[in-house]
Amino acid sequence: MRIPIDPRNEIGEADGHTRPADRSHKTIALIAGAVVLVVTAWAVRDFSRTVPPRPLAVAEDLASRLVVETEPKRRAEMVRQAEHLLRDMVQRNNGSAEEVQNASLLLAGVQSWRGRRQPAATLLSMTVLSKCSADDLARAALLFFSSGDVATAEKLLSAAQRRAPHAVPIQRASAMIAYDLGHDEETLGWCRQWAELEPSNPEPWRLILQVYEDRGHAHLAVEACQELLRRKPAHPEATTRKLIQHLIQVGNQAEARRHLDAGLREFDPARSQWERRITTARVQHLEGNTSQALEELQAVLTEQPDQPDALHLQGQLLLALGDVRRAIDVLTNVSRRRPIDADVQYLLGQAYARDQQLELAEKHLQLHRQLRDTQVRINTLERQAGLHPNDREVRQTLANLYESLGLPEQARQWRSSSNTFAP
Repeated sequence: MRIPIDPRNEIGEADGHTRPADRSHKTIALIAGAVVLVVTAWAVRDFSRTVPPRPLAVAEDLASRLVVETEPKRRAEMVRQAEHLLRDMVQRNNGSAEEVQNASLLLAGVQSWRGRRQPAATLLSMTVLSKCSADDLARAALLFFSSGDVATAEKLLSAAQRRAPHAVPIQRASAMIAYDLGHDEETLGWCRQWAELEPSNPEPWRLILQVYEDRGHAHLAVEACQELLRRKPAHPEATTRKLIQHLIQVGNQAEARRHLDAGLREFDPARSQWERRITTARVQHLEGNTSQALEELQAVLTEQPDQPDALHLQGQLLLALGDVRRAIDVLTNVSRRRPIDADVQYLLGQAYARDQQLELAEKHLQLHRQLRDTQVRINTLERQAGLHPNDREVRQTLANLYESLGLPEQARQWRSSSNTFAP
């Protein structure tokens, strides 16, 4: 028996063919559906293009970059933008409860960074830290720390570490703060964890390199430079220069020469000529060609008589050749320009000792030991002074530190600047 075809079906079970009228209806429906899909896709794409980033996300990015920015105009613009975004969120209650609390926390950090301690403390007291993200606790910790408020920074960072110890922003903030506090082993520990979380990021290795350089560990600095270069940093030529210097320090002239010939072609053209000559002179001295090294340095000093790197190396080479009196003259000139260079003080001490001026020799060798022990502290304070020109306390601390090292001129300059920039 033949089964009757249901007129509601598109296909008759008996012959399997679509009726002409139904086929045209189906085609129209398919075309209409395709048009709807295309229009929807374009609308979604255009919508995604036009949706601006959340104000909090922009402010978070600005806060992260602010603490490492060194150019004053860019830094000032970052502060202005971040403060505007965060203040608008807090005053208008613009966002979820958690976003507003995060904005309040970061705004407190920015106020502290600007030297406005009391408004920062007021904002922080009104912020519910339990509603703030671990990442923003770490960002705020760096802002407070950069302003010199170490106690608040450590409180915020501890809260972030308890909540998300393995998050990248917490690792980054912990490493940076530990480094500035002079806690080298702690810095290395945080950096190694950070490097594991972001294996291709050069930044943890840059900080590791700084620790090894501060300690004078040239062999480890060579390894850190190599790791840094493998991760393709933004400006590899600076790391290449450091690698060559550390290879020279450990006596590996073959590798130093190889990197000199291969890497220094990428130097900034405006600086490459004299940098290439000075580095070539270092390698030549290591290879035993001291006379050729002096000729390279003389070519630099003919064009730039006060170039401190060239003068420093010239004094070292003159001392190696036994020309003690000329070495003393050159190194004294460098010492005036670089009073906190521990290596220059050491070379001067050696030169005076060989010239039988033992009292002066002991004076410079003692200063060398003091500078070696306080170099990290000086570098940290001077970095903070550059970031925060209104921080009078940092400048006074530097003045006292230089005074204790027997460097009254530098002490006078920092004490004068503390009065000039006082709020």
